[in-house]
Amino acid sequence: MERIEFLSPVGRLVGGSPFEPQTKDHKGQPLVIRSGPNAGQPTKRFFMALAIAKNDPALPEFMAKITQAAQGAFPNLFDPSGNCIHPDFAWKFKDGDSQVPDTKGNRPCDKEGYPGHFVFGFSGSHPPKVHGDDPTAVLTDPASVKRGYYIRILGSVVGNDEPSNPGVYLNYSCVQFVAYGPEIKVGPDGTAAFSAAPIAALPAGASKTPLAPTAAPAGPLPAMAAPPAMAAMAAPPAPAPAVEKFAIGGVEYTRDALVAAGYTEEQIQACKVAF
Repeated sequence: MERIEFLSPVGRLVGGSPFEPQTKDHKGQPLVIRSGPNAGQPTKRFFMALAIAKNDPALPEFMAKITQAAQGAFPNLFDPSGNCIHPDFAWKFKDGDSQVPDTKGNRPCDKEGYPGHFVFGFSGSHPPKVHGDDPTAVLTDPASVKRGYYIRILGSVVGNDEPSNPGVYLNYSCVQFVAYGPEIKVGPDGTAAFSAAPIAALPAGASKTPLAPTAAPAGPLPAMAAPPAMAAMAAPPAPAPAVEKFAIGGVEYTRDALVAAGYTEEQIQACKVAF
């Protein structure tokens, strides 16, 4: 089966990672080896979703190589004009403007980085070698290529050799970091979720201000002994510094007393009384 090499156009990494493998499938189940002597054993895979702008001048050549591999692997699934006649052919790319929900109810057009792009899925069982903007530099820090950054992929396309589920595989070999882009965060947006659900009332016992310690702080510190008379005559006493005062339940305490009672600096400042 013909394997066709390619260097993809520059695109934005909108899913997956060249550094962090996946251990679960799209249903959340552990990934396992499907066939062979190790069938059923846990495995992992690397996946990258690359969004390439529909108006990218290099896109037609890239698409032509994918079509060439598909036609070579399944010639009976294409008409004389080169059009695929199989409605569910696994092309390994999707239209980012599509409004058709996936199995989880998510529409491509609603995902960050998808609209106006074709999104290609690359996968494999080994981590790709990652090059920097300077191709002589090899990157090993996962933070060097995050979702939302721009990359290009050196790889190959080949038919999947599955007549019951015909399609192609987009394989990667190397990845090159090209440029930074707005990072795409993974997971729920805490700011939006907490802002949309304000707290109506606090549970019993909750307080927005620090609580007094369960044990009363130690009493006043012992007064310092008066200086010797001769020292007092030799020089006038220095002016006493202002003493910070803190109040809990109407009782004043010194900073040292509150520290000894286990108060944090934030709690101490919340109890401060204007001098």
